[in-house]
Amino acid sequence: MKSKVINEFRVNSNFKSDNEVSLFRKLAKAIVKESKSTFIDETHGGNVCNVSFASPTNKQETCEISDLLIVSLCHKTHRFRATFWQAKKQGVSKWVNVTQDGEQLDFKGQFNQWDLLSRRPEVVGVKSFYPPKDILSSFLY
Repeated sequence: MKSKVINEFRVNSNFKSDNEVSLFRKLAKAIVKESKSTFIDETHGGNVCNVSFASPTNKQETCEISDLLIVSLCHKTHRFRATFWQAKKQGVSKWVNVTQDGEQLDFKGQFNQWDLLSRRPEVVGVKSFYPPKDILSSFLY
């Protein structure tokens, strides 16, 4: 199934000209077409699903939680698993502070978004979004 999803996505995508929203829509369509999945909603843009969290430099950061949330059920264990996916199609380098000591990294993308999804810290929802504070870490098993 995974290879069918990947092939469907590659056939319908133009990585040079498609922007990140277009790529995620095409990925969602490929997942629905080639698996037993249902597409629910997009979570990007317009501050719909923004969260705040403490960065490794102790700065409060705010960004969207992800572009795409995939929830799957394992029929053997009867457990749910969630994957938050985010893409930043960006070719410009940006030096960012990554520690309290001022260590820097040349990062091509949105560092706070990468940090959020890689560390999975506790979060606080912004405006009318009220996720559990452990939404990013609670699906681990």
